Amino acid sequence: MSAIAVARRPTVRPRRYRRYVEVDISRQVLFEVKRRRVFKVLPVSSGNEKYYKQDGVKYKAHTPRGDFRIERKISGWRKSRLGRLWYPSYFTGGYAIHGSPNVLVYPASHGCVRIPMWLTKGFDRRNPIGRRVFVHN
Repeated sequence: MSAIAVARRPTVRPRRYRRYVEVDISRQVLFEVKRRRVFKVLPVSSGNEKYYKQDGVKYKAHTPRGDFRIERKISGWRKSRLGRLWYPSYFTGGYAIHGSPNVLVYPASHGCVRIPMWLTKGFDRRNPIGRRVFVHN
């Protein structure tokens, strides 16, 4: 608690956008930014970089890096071939920021960005389709 009491607001890379989402893979955190200030910090669990097999095909559990936008969203549960996603916000192809009951303190997903279940509806409401998403190490 003493560390929290003296903690400072985290900083993000300067961007020219008023509002955006930044996912820092190295720290396993997601920042919601408004007017160049971080106003929400969410813990995440990203792709663990291990190989897995699905339907006889080998894949690497990698979270893509780069500049994206939220492309589409689904309210409630979505059943995918790799499991269930709570309120997914897809930022590129089949990769989404979504709620999960298993948000560990290290990379553990197949490639999506997991956030805690109880934070997902708020994230969904605050971040519409078109919102910029920056994912980096």
